[in-house]
Amino acid sequence: MEKTKYSNLLIDGYNLIHAIPSIARFVGSDLARARELLLLKLSAYAIKNQVKITVIFDGKPGENAPPSHQPGLNVIFTHGEKADQKIKEMARKITDKKDWQVITSDFDIRFQVDGFGIKSRTAQELASELEAGTRPKENRKKKGLNQAEEKKTTREDRDWAYEVFIGNKKG
Repeated sequence: MEKTKYSNLLIDGYNLIHAIPSIARFVGSDLARARELLLLKLSAYAIKNQVKITVIFDGKPGENAPPSHQPGLNVIFTHGEKADQKIKEMARKITDKKDWQVITSDFDIRFQVDGFGIKSRTAQELASELEAGTRPKENRKKKGLNQAEEKKTTREDRDWAYEVFIGNKKG
């Protein structure tokens, strides 16, 4: 089995739950079941793609979430700390950045982890892959597209987009 580009994924758990309709439908009635279904799906993905996955969930202080014993997964409940903050903190401490990818739809997290040198993608992108049971799309360069078709985002572009996002500039 061919190994995927990243050997470790750091996932915003509730972002991903909400990105998968078959799982999101349980959020209002049985959140524990929604988490369990997500973890089962992620465990299968981890085994198939030979990746290690860390999933972060928000947790209330004193709340004891059941431990997950799914192969390939490390599940963390924040116990009062926001999952967003925990993801940023963990990403900042990663030393081998090229082996990691952060999965979240939160623009602020993606912007910050990009600044740390870690690639990210949206929860919807991974959700589509999980639902389709496919591997990530090939790199555009491998498909023979010319350089004009592939625009690189500069740091200035990201800074401008972030300022527009937080409302300090007009679009």
